[in-house]
Amino acid sequence: MSDPASLMTSNTFVSMVETRVRTLGMGYLEAITDVCEKSGLEFESVSKLMTPTMRKLLQSEATKLNMLKRTGSRLPI
Repeated sequence: MSDPASLMTSNTFVSMVETRVRTLGMGYLEAITDVCEKSGLEFESVSKLMTPTMRKLLQSEATKLNMLKRTGSRLPI
């Protein structure tokens, strides 16, 4: 049996995530989780499929949700 991660390309993964973000109004974290659950991907294999742009978008979203510490000097509002 083939591993789903070996069959999916980075472009396919990014396209599936972006579609969910745009059409369903999901955040990137939720969209990535949804793609993994529906396609049978292991969460550990996601890092190989993400583009640098998607990593930045996910990092930004996680920072806004207080899941990551803020970096740089930014005054609290």
